[in-house]
Amino acid sequence: MQNDSTRKRAHRGTGEGAIYREPNGLWAAAVELGQGPDGRRLRRKVRGRTKGIVLDKLTQMKSQAAAGSPVVDNRRSPADYLRWWSTDVLPGSVKDSTADDYRWILDHYVIPHLGHVPLGKLAPQHVHQMLRRLEDDGKSPRSRQYARAVLRRALGYAERWDMVTRNAAALVDDPRIAGSRLDDTLSPDQAKELLAAAKGTRLEALAVLVLRLGLRKGEALALLWDDVDLDAGRLQIHATLKRRPGQGLVRDVPKTSSSRRTLPLPSNCAAALRAHQLRQHAERQSLPIRTPDKRYVFTSPVGTPIDPRNVNRWWDQLCESAGIGHHRFHASRHTAATLLLDSGVALEVVSAILGHASIAITADVYAKVTADAKRRALSLLDDDDPFHQ
Repeated sequence: MQNDSTRKRAHRGTGEGAIYREPNGLWAAAVELGQGPDGRRLRRKVRGRTKGIVLDKLTQMKSQAAAGSPVVDNRRSPADYLRWWSTDVLPGSVKDSTADDYRWILDHYVIPHLGHVPLGKLAPQHVHQMLRRLEDDGKSPRSRQYARAVLRRALGYAERWDMVTRNAAALVDDPRIAGSRLDDTLSPDQAKELLAAAKGTRLEALAVLVLRLGLRKGEALALLWDDVDLDAGRLQIHATLKRRPGQGLVRDVPKTSSSRRTLPLPSNCAAALRAHQLRQHAERQSLPIRTPDKRYVFTSPVGTPIDPRNVNRWWDQLCESAGIGHHRFHASRHTAATLLLDSGVALEVVSAILGHASIAITADVYAKVTADAKRRALSLLDDDDPFHQ
């Protein structure tokens, strides 16, 4: 008589494998199919109401394996697979900082919502539910899009290695993104008020550069004095400063290849940097421990790189001092682009100054800005309209 802790094994013929009766009355069998790309044993299990059904399933599974067709693992969890993929497969295929970002997205956005579904049974509806839950949690469309993109890349590897039969994330549409936010772009008058508030402060040059050249926050903070040639009137952008888990602040490669660029320095930018250099030298002389002479352009009072979060605080205080209301730091980049376009600078030149990957990005983001500029230009004809004389 069989109890709950034992299984009643049935007589089996040659090649049938280990077929047995489970306590719940179902027939079951297991088969070994070698090793997967991660070195784990590929052991599959099938169940059925009769021994014949199990034998049919077993035969089909062996045939699929022999023909090279995928035989998915319904026991392995997405959490187990995704952590293995991000640790053993991903490194070396992307930048270290990107791999860190991927792991963070997986741990905080993906795994908590998919960890309960067997990897082999992961379907588009599960990915859709994950995106809906992230939306309910208040995550932005861009964050949800990023979560799907990372999952899609991870499942693409699993699909190529026959660990899943399809890439469920590839079958789900991206969350809709409304576009870049431009509603807090500074007007020309607001930009003047902000520069006036920054006048004479230790980071005046930072305000001048981001409003005149549209530098990204990380690009500005990663600048070294070796990147700046005040005599020739130019600066080079070829790094970005970011905080990496476990490493603190590091200089990393820029966002895209087009982000690497050399920009001419307008006279007001060069003058601001010269004054900043003198101010920084005086600060360094007063420090009890001297910092290297040729290091970061923008530093804390003790000569260390500035944490991007502290720049946000500085910017908020500057906006308050200027009396212009709250504006994100990234609004400085939109402001620079808007001022350039309004001044008649060609779109392709603005795109190169901003370091966009393509002119299409610039055109898409600033379509409203260029439309407004055209409307103002055409309105000038109202005062001298040859058709109404």
